[in-house]
Amino acid sequence: MLEKCPNLTKTIAIQEEPESMFGKIMSISDDLMWDYHTLLTDYTEEEIENFKKNLHPMDAKKSLPTI
Repeated sequence: MLEKCPNLTKTIAIQEEPESMFGKIMSISDDLMWDYHTLLTDYTEEEIENFKKNLHPMDAKKSLPTI
């Protein structure tokens, strides 16, 4: 049953190679990426809203691994 679960291909495992993790982060949709910032960082909602207005989505994705 696990091989039929499409969500398993969307996971980013801690033990993955950095290049694989980076590729998966970059493939996250721009809208969904902000949820990742909310869940994975200590940024406030206000800070994230400011990023949405002033930061290109690609730059925001690139910043996730460094947080």
